Amino acid sequence: MIKKINVLYFSATGTTKKVASKVAEAVRDGLSQGGAGEIPTEFFNVSQPQAREKTYTFGNDELLICAFPVNAGRIPNLLLPFVKGNIRGEGAFAIEVVTFGNRAFDDALIEMKMILEENGFTSEAAGAFSCRHSFSEILGAGRPDEEDLKEAETLGKAAAEKLLKAESDGSDSKAATGTFAVDGNPELPGYYRPQDRYGNPINILKVVPKTDMSKCKRCFECAKVCTMGSISFDDPAVMTGKCIKCNACLRVCPTGAKYFDDPGYILHKTELEEMYAGRRAENRLFY
Repeated sequence: MIKKINVLYFSATGTTKKVASKVAEAVRDGLSQGGAGEIPTEFFNVSQPQAREKTYTFGNDELLICAFPVNAGRIPNLLLPFVKGNIRGEGAFAIEVVTFGNRAFDDALIEMKMILEENGFTSEAAGAFSCRHSFSEILGAGRPDEEDLKEAETLGKAAAEKLLKAESDGSDSKAATGTFAVDGNPELPGYYRPQDRYGNPINILKVVPKTDMSKCKRCFECAKVCTMGSISFDDPAVMTGKCIKCNACLRVCPTGAKYFDDPGYILHKTELEEMYAGRRAENRLFY
């Protein structure tokens, strides 16, 4: 039934890729053990803007694992046009995966499921996984860890079992589209609005990282990893476009030259850490 497994992911700092890869490995192993033979797997990294200029189309004998981070409780708004317009399923199966920073995934998973089904995919399973928050070193620190990856494996195995059962029964598993529910509001009422613990709004939409040029070695590693292509290759202190606060530039900088100093951003980060760092947010699996 499935002749190819595809993993399409946006992963600024590697955590989303790690989860999606474990799901793919478990699906492949499950299908192989069920008699499907060796199934090839192809990865599509759409973390860089040039990769999102393409359209990705998958056929009815293919499975797509589509994995994106959660931003303010939804698929990041700057990535929505790509997800809606450039990921096409000509009867392909799909596993939706979202990763969130130890707070909540809100409506991101149901949003992705609805988009992919509208784009011609049959959803077989879906999962939301808590990972280290992009803003913080302590919020979700160390995640995804071994326990998280075991749950990713569980999701992949469950999807493989569904596909194998449909094949052995001679049934049309595509008829099961949408028959499993995921958490979230299908009306998609809006993005989570950053606020302090007292409910006062914090606006960080236009906040961008700064560069301490006394530390900068002009290696341009920050520009290379910028997921929006917004850091100038002429001057790493110059932002030429928008920022989604993925913090890839901060994490890759070898000298610590990149930083945020916006008071609202720092307050929001501190509030998140104080409210959520002391707990272990649960992953959620649906199939």
